[in-house]
Amino acid sequence: MFIVIWEYAVKPDKTAEFEKEYGSAGSWAAFFQEGEGLLSTELCKDTSQRNRYITIDRWISKDAYEDFKLEFSEQYEALDKRLSVLTDKETEVGTFERL
Repeated sequence: MFIVIWEYAVKPDKTAEFEKEYGSAGSWAAFFQEGEGLLSTELCKDTSQRNRYITIDRWISKDAYEDFKLEFSEQYEALDKRLSVLTDKETEVGTFERL
């Protein structure tokens, strides 16, 4: 299993919209389902920093993730740009392999 984790600093007045768009039934999850290999996507909210969130995307393999990003690169960039108004900062924490 290949895991991608992103961290977000969400604008205070955009948290509800962010949670809707980035949650398991939101735009990103729906978009990832267009490709092959997504196992799950999860949104987590920090319990001590109110506007800090992470997403955890689980793929069957690194190749599946990279193939998806290559095949859907234009759509990925467009969705990322459209939703960038919800955050002050977006950082890829890292990519991980489950042992």
